[in-house]
Amino acid sequence: MLCAAAQPMLIAADWIWVSRERQLGTKLVFYPYSSTLGAVMVPENSPVRTLTDLQNRTIAVAGGPIDKSWLLLRAAAKQKGVDLQHAGKRGVWLTGVAGRQDDPG
Repeated sequence: MLCAAAQPMLIAADWIWVSRERQLGTKLVFYPYSSTLGAVMVPENSPVRTLTDLQNRTIAVAGGPIDKSWLLLRAAAKQKGVDLQHAGKRGVWLTGVAGRQDDPG
């Protein structure tokens, strides 16, 4: 996350991002401002109905590899025996501009 101000007063981020930045030495304080979570969205006629149906599919994530919704989805799928991180196809990160894809590397 980039900020143009020399000393920003506020950065909108989630607790996972703040925790990571604090571990890297950045002095940040987190104050919860939203309870918004992501969602898994598929077309109405999609064969995907359960988390196990996501195996071996490409998943687009609005955020990045440490996005809280992506991490929670991966954890829930892992409880069902599906490792979305290594299931054959990786996530595609949609960040910044709608529709722009960033390669997670």
